[in-house]
Amino acid sequence: MEISEVEQNIRNIKQEKRAVSSQGGDDDSDEELELDIDEFISFISKEMMDNDIKEELVEAYRKFCGPDESKGGITLSQLQETMATYGEKRLSPQDFEMLFRETDYDGDGLINFDDFVRMMMSK
Repeated sequence: MEISEVEQNIRNIKQEKRAVSSQGGDDDSDEELELDIDEFISFISKEMMDNDIKEELVEAYRKFCGPDESKGGITLSQLQETMATYGEKRLSPQDFEMLFRETDYDGDGLINFDDFVRMMMSK
């Protein structure tokens, strides 16, 4: 994370806190970039949760891709095989094709990581 992103996140925390306490005002001073302990804990907790979610998504994506991620994404057969491995028995071949087409947002015939994340976060 870049310093500018950290500063912006701190400003967002401050704005949220002001909105809750109805203070208002928009200060760009150094004091604006200081966090008290509660704000710091809130900031770090959110960052840790975001990182945990990213790690879980990468791990799940790798389970679908299998050991060979060089293809650039998940194929229809990998989707079917992985879901069957984890107990999916209800979907027909047509259902898998529809799910695959809906998840392949860029239409390149593979579910790449961006497609996968978009699908997982939309549910």
